[in-house]
Amino acid sequence: MKTKILFLIVSLIISTCSVKILSAGPEQNSKATIYTFRELTPLAKTLVDSFLNSHPDLEMNVATISNDLNECLNNSENLALITQKELQGNSRSDIWNILIAREYVIPVVNSHNPFMDQIVSKGITPSVISKIIKAGQGSWGDLLQSEDSQPVNLFFISDKKVIQVISDFAGLKPENMNIRELASNDFSEALKNDQYAIGFCCAGDISEINPDEGFISLLPFDKNENGKLDYYEDIYETPDKLHRGVWMGKYPKGLIRNYYISGSGIEENTVVNEFANWIMTNGQPLLADYGLDELASYERASGLSKINHPELIIEAEKSNYAVYKIIVTGFIIFLIAGLTISVFSLFGLKISRKKQPEHTLVSKVLDVNILDLPEGFFFDKTHTWIYMEKDGNVKMGVDDFIQHVTGKYSRVKLKEEGDTVRRNEPVLSLIRHGKQININAPVSGTIKEINGLLATDPDKINTSPYNTGWIYKIEPSNWLREISFFKMAKEYREWLKIEFSRLKAFLVVALNGVNTAEANITYQEGGELVDNVLQDLDPEIWEDFQRKFIDSTMM
Repeated sequence: MKTKILFLIVSLIISTCSVKILSAGPEQNSKATIYTFRELTPLAKTLVDSFLNSHPDLEMNVATISNDLNECLNNSENLALITQKELQGNSRSDIWNILIAREYVIPVVNSHNPFMDQIVSKGITPSVISKIIKAGQGSWGDLLQSEDSQPVNLFFISDKKVIQVISDFAGLKPENMNIRELASNDFSEALKNDQYAIGFCCAGDISEINPDEGFISLLPFDKNENGKLDYYEDIYETPDKLHRGVWMGKYPKGLIRNYYISGSGIEENTVVNEFANWIMTNGQPLLADYGLDELASYERASGLSKINHPELIIEAEKSNYAVYKIIVTGFIIFLIAGLTISVFSLFGLKISRKKQPEHTLVSKVLDVNILDLPEGFFFDKTHTWIYMEKDGNVKMGVDDFIQHVTGKYSRVKLKEEGDTVRRNEPVLSLIRHGKQININAPVSGTIKEINGLLATDPDKINTSPYNTGWIYKIEPSNWLREISFFKMAKEYREWLKIEFSRLKAFLVVALNGVNTAEANITYQEGGELVDNVLQDLDPEIWEDFQRKFIDSTMM
């Protein structure tokens, strides 16, 4: 008995000492330098001054990048404030990059423009407006694909950020743009007095140049350039609706400028970590005051997750201290195990299992194990299946993953026989009580036959996705090349495991701040997804799922 008690005491002492040593860790730095380019130096200084006001015990400086960005980021005391232009030129895998803000330039027109009916039905294509900006001239006929020769009068508000975005969009140097630059007041007057003008400004300028008179309208983009404004391009009714459309990826990327902080010492450097956390929380309003667009709540949550869980960004090089920490941690675990055994032996306690309640109703768990993925079918990242028939046509349908995620369908929108389809372009819409997912074509070709059963029984896709729930028969036009993108069932199941991990992470962020009831219908008590996880969630989450898992997924 005495021996056991002595063992307990010694174990506790050693464990306590080890934990103290472990928690001390290596000495962290209390200073940092933020590097940036000359154009962004005023913003960097504004951010650093505000940060230090609330963190007076820390030290942080601003420096201009004179040579190579990579050299600046070799030191863990340094971080950088950059835009996506610099980010695209940096391919280092040991550097983390976190989105902190964005700005986007919008074209606006006089609400009484004589072509307004065509504008709101067709929109303008990014490629054509880019060519007109580059040339410094063009007509409304060019923009609307008509015969009208009425010239378009272009100008932009006097703002360095707008000039830079527009010049990059058109592939020009700022000094080579042949477009009028107007001060804010002159910009408003020019739009008010010229029904054929297009002005470019930042989204934040709208309230200033169009206070209550309502004479300015947002110029909509036909982003996919199919000659009409599709329902998912309908984001231009109000500035708030446009704002949401921008962060959902529905706005031309060339008119958006993202801002990032980058570095290599988010774990090692206290100041870098504190600044990164601050800029994603209390620093966001300051970015808005500077004229930038604050991040959406899910984007901020995602950034904070990366900052505070650095293993999601990069796996840092292990130091001697890290190795020591692993050894000590293992020793502590061993001691705790011994302590637990001793306690139970000392007091004669027995571990008993909790009796499971009977007749508990639990929703079906949604994971890769419940999915039906038949052998002999090809599967694609578009969450479709393909089967080559004897006549050379391919039958296609929706995979079991997508119908388990979304739930039972109330309607399906299909193309018509004879329509030409192209791989990775929308080919059908799955609708559940007004919420919908647009599925892209896995193959290019011509639709030869449509499953007529789906008009009256769209839930055939749910109950029999590989049999009576097939969608189209397509005559492929590029089969030999496109077949290389497909996977067979076994490989596809492995890829879906990754998709399920992404789905869990996506829902954690998407449901951040929602009410408890909504979270309960998404997760079971053990953290597992429930079947038909999206069926009762808001349309906005369906739209986010579309963007993350349909429009931009990779395989």
